[in-house]
Amino acid sequence: MEYCAPLGIPHSVFLGRVVGEGDPYWLESDQDKAMMWKIWSSETCPQCGTRNEGWVDEKGRYLEEPKYEVVTHKCFGCEEIKRMESAIPSDSKGVYVVARKRLPGSDFEVDERELEKERRERMEASQGPAITNNSYY
Repeated sequence: MEYCAPLGIPHSVFLGRVVGEGDPYWLESDQDKAMMWKIWSSETCPQCGTRNEGWVDEKGRYLEEPKYEVVTHKCFGCEEIKRMESAIPSDSKGVYVVARKRLPGSDFEVDERELEKERRERMEASQGPAITNNSYY
């Protein structure tokens, strides 16, 4: 339903049901599934994607062993986006930063060694010396 509902596709049609002439597009079971998905998704945190029953019991007490674990992840793409966003004047309207693959033949040339040096310096500043093995860490 996570795919079907936002696109307005009945679950039975997604699974291959052919709607014949005079047949309803949305079966009652499709409607039930769509409503249950809506309720279920409204109880899922839009920020972290977890649900309360993964953290607390029915009385609201924290579970001894939650169903989720929280881990850290460093995304170098997000870091570059934040760095570039900080250079945008605060009075700019409608300006946003995205990461995209470099296009072949682009007139935007980057010295990869200099870029790698900057990444290594940022990594060392945040986590200590990095282990290098000719890969991006």
